Amino acid sequence: MHDSLKVKFRFATRTDVPIIVRMLAEDELGGQRERFETPLPPAYYTAFEAIEADPNQELLVAELEEKSSVRCN
Repeated sequence: MHDSLKVKFRFATRTDVPIIVRMLAEDELGGQRERFETPLPPAYYTAFEAIEADPNQELLVAELEEKSSVRCN
């Protein structure tokens, strides 16, 4: 059996904001300026809405999708 990963890109949605903030907060540099907590501070959603409303900006997320396949030689 051979396992492969596929990457799917899509536009970020409001529901992605917590995971984006968590990833930033877990980063060495991001951890010094971002805070991930529940509930998430409203400023993160305000920032997302500003990005989403700006026609000059795009915020994308990448998702890994695991696919299993069988390969016979």
